[in-house]
Formats: sequence, C-alpha cells, structure tokens
Amino acid sequence: MKAYPIKFKPIYKERIWGGSALAREYNKPFPQELKIGESWEISDRQDSMSTVENGEYEGLTLTELIDRFKSEFTGNAGAGRFPVLVKVIDARDVLSVQVHPDDIFARNNENGSSGKTEMWYVMDADPGAKITAALRKKTDRKEFREALDEKKLPELLNTFCVKQGDVIYIPSGRVHAIGAGIILLEIQQNADLTYRVYDWDRVGFDGKPRELHIEKALDVIDYGDSKDPVMPDKKQVMGNNRKRSMVDCKYFSNDAYSVSCEMRLKTRKSFNIVSCVEGEFEVEAGNIVERLSKGYSCVIPASSGDYSLKNIGKDFSTAVVTIGKK
Repeated sequence: MKAYPIKFKPIYKERIWGGSALAREYNKPFPQELKIGESWEISDRQDSMSTVENGEYEGLTLTELIDRFKSEFTGNAGAGRFPVLVKVIDARDVLSVQVHPDDIFARNNENGSSGKTEMWYVMDADPGAKITAALRKKTDRKEFREALDEKKLPELLNTFCVKQGDVIYIPSGRVHAIGAGIILLEIQQNADLTYRVYDWDRVGFDGKPRELHIEKALDVIDYGDSKDPVMPDKKQVMGNNRKRSMVDCKYFSNDAYSVSCEMRLKTRKSFNIVSCVEGEFEVEAGNIVERLSKGYSCVIPASSGDYSLKNIGKDFSTAVVTIGKK
C-alpha cells in the first residue's frame, strides 16, 4: 500500500439545531443558508460512505480501501467495517437530551448493530456555553421517568460550562446533550444509534415534533452514572511540544499534541487518525505532505510507520490523534 496522509470528502448533515459556522469559520464548502449540524469527516456506513479526495487512492471509498489493503491500512484493528466514525459538530441550538445503547443492547434490539461510545473535544465555545453529561446524583428508572413526565428532568442532569480544549467522555448509557454555541470534534464507535429522551418541545424541519425513543432510552440509561465526565488535563512536556493523554477505552484511544515545531510519531500497530483542532499542520507520511487545517482530519495507514506533524504559522497547533481498536 502507498502510505500517505489520506483525506476524505466531508459528508454534511442538516440538523434543526445546526447552522453555518462550519462554512464561515472552518472553510467547509457548503451553502451558508443550510443548517449544517454535522460534518462527517471519516465514515464507513452504507448510507454515508467516505470517499478519498487526495493522492493515489482518490475516488476510492473507505470500504474499498479496507477490502483492498486490509491490515496494511487498518493494522490490528482488523478487516470489516472501519471501527470509528469522526464528526465535527456545530450546535447553534441545544441538542436533544439523549443516550446511546451499549453493544449488547444494540446487538439484541437494533439488527446486530454495535453500541455507541464517544468522546468530544471542544474546539470553540461561546462564553457561558454549556454541556449536559451524566447525572447530578444516582437515581433509578422510576424517579427519572417521573421527572420526565413532570418536566423536571433538568433537575436530575449534570450541566456545566465548557471552554475550548475541554474533553468530555460519553460512554454508552450516559445521558447527555450538547448546548448551543459549541463546535466540537466527536470520535465515536461506528454506529448511528441515538435514543432521544427529551427535545425541548421543538419541531423538526417538517413542522412536526421530532420522534422520541423514551422506552428504549429508559432501558439503557446508567442510573448510577454521577461521575465527572470531563477528562483530567494530563499533560506531558516533550521538548517544545506537549502531549495530553485523553481517552483510552475498548474502542479507541486518543491523545492531543500541541506542536510548536516538528514532531515525529509512529503508527505502531494500527492506523492513526489525525484531526486538527487548532491552527494548521503539514502532515508528512511516506514522503508525501498534506496540509490539515482546523476542523479537518486524515488517516495515516498502519503500514506508514513514522510520520510527522509540523506546525504552520502560529505559535503552536493542536491535533487529536486517534488509534482505533478492533
């Protein structure tokens, strides 16, 4: 396999809570009158399949890359579907209060699908912008349902202000909602399962209330989940650069690298996903260089071995580097 930084064409999703910030501020090429809430950067789903936009493999789908090159591309993540889905989310309005199922529930109730665990890296946040994640205190199904019926659900939810650089972990079963005025990078299992619990009594594009999935949500909520969802800021100095350890779960791991000069990394035993969350990079692999600006991602094939990130223009740029697991 020709190893180089592989970029994909973003797939844009209109959402009732979306806006035009990704076009105005992140140079995403879509008409600004659209309410784009999600830009799917890397997706191996039949209804939303990523296509290579650069280099020797331009025009191939992500599935075709995996079928053709197997472990050269994915490494020990194995064949089959690409294990993670990468999104940039623009929340101009608050999202629904929602929850995702785990693997067992999804397999048994959603046609064999995987569950959905995810993490968020806040790239931009308006002053006072808030996120809901986890519960204020442990509860049970009965109390949760009563609060929902009596429109007192916010009293049970853990809601807090966020700023640029905050990292929030959302395992399956954790109730959550992204607030208005936030742009974030989302790394998640390759699944598209969301159970809406509450949607602020608003209507969708068709003028009708959006579908809720209350009974399924009540089945999968972790009622004992009152842990702090914000990941600690564990930083390691590496010369003029910084490494921040973030999430390491059974589905993926990732770290953030704040780079002021060139930094060398290794793919080791799996593909790497490089997502620029601040500034701009030159990403080099296989003696091929690609530029990566804020809000964009690329895949470094497992067979690449060494690759580098070089900061462009600013004092430093920051990338989230994700390693997928089988």
